[in-house]
Amino acid sequence: MVAHSSVSVLRSLTNADRPNCAVVKEHDSSGNVVLRCDAQAVPPVVAFIWLRNNRTVQEDRGPRSTLVVPDRTSFGAYSCVASNAVGHSGPCQLKLTKLPSPAGWAQLLLKEENLIIMAGIAGGVVIIIVLLIVIISIVVIRKRIQYYDSEDGHRSATRLVRRGTLELG
Repeated sequence: MVAHSSVSVLRSLTNADRPNCAVVKEHDSSGNVVLRCDAQAVPPVVAFIWLRNNRTVQEDRGPRSTLVVPDRTSFGAYSCVASNAVGHSGPCQLKLTKLPSPAGWAQLLLKEENLIIMAGIAGGVVIIIVLLIVIISIVVIRKRIQYYDSEDGHRSATRLVRRGTLELG
């Protein structure tokens, strides 16, 4: 029985390892980017360090850590390092780039390389709208002319019938 206990203690010591971590990107209800560092280890993780472009931005204690990215221009390489009694994890990295989220499509469309395309599309839409207005105006004017011509013709025919000069046949 004593041999079994020493094997269990030895096995527990050999299973002890530095943490393994992963960084997950989420969004909070305000649309802010929130980075979450999840780490697992035996013994449990007790501390986290967040780095942005290799500079420390936040330190946390506990089994889990989150970092709210302060603004939408804080792009760069974010890393999380988890620590336990055995040592530190390797840095778990996530790069935040300038690629827009669904809320940032306007920024994508207003980039210099896209402005010419957007101007062309806007110009095309304006031309199509002007052409539609011209075509609708022409159709309306023709209908009015036909209406007034038929009304004038009807009045003229009515006058001629009253005078007796129009032969109906």
